[in-house]
Amino acid sequence: MQSFARVMMLACALVTGVALLGVTVSVLLGDPAPLFDILGLPVEIAPPPMPILIGAFVLFAVLAFCLLSALWAMHRVLSAARQRDFDGLTGALRTAGRGLIGFWGCFAVLSYAYPFAMVWNVSQAERPVIEWFPIDLDAIILVIGIVLIALAGAFRQAAEIERENKEFF
Repeated sequence: MQSFARVMMLACALVTGVALLGVTVSVLLGDPAPLFDILGLPVEIAPPPMPILIGAFVLFAVLAFCLLSALWAMHRVLSAARQRDFDGLTGALRTAGRGLIGFWGCFAVLSYAYPFAMVWNVSQAERPVIEWFPIDLDAIILVIGIVLIALAGAFRQAAEIERENKEFF
């Protein structure tokens, strides 16, 4: 099961990297259509100024970094659990939780707030209606991140108990 989890994490990292690279190359070549498609905006509206497109790229890069750091931490969780290393498990769980919370935050900004910036330069008559509802199914990522941080605290206590028990024997 651990091998399957690692393969799925690698696949997720590769898909994220390819998507980020594809959107970036497309925007740099002057075609923001893939970015509009990802954000759920109509392709036929006027493209935003370049600083806004660069801001989208920065948000995508931070999103990818948070996801990749969470996936790498999960890889470390699997290794630490096999070795029964509570200290390593604590740090990896905390990093994974923070990465998932960061991923959710960037995803929320990209999905719900950034489309407003993308259509800022469009006239009111042509401006598409943007639905804004920040609590969606993706909030599960936030909950999992918080739970992982709470688990890290529990494993930190387990590591302290283990160290105390070793002192007695």
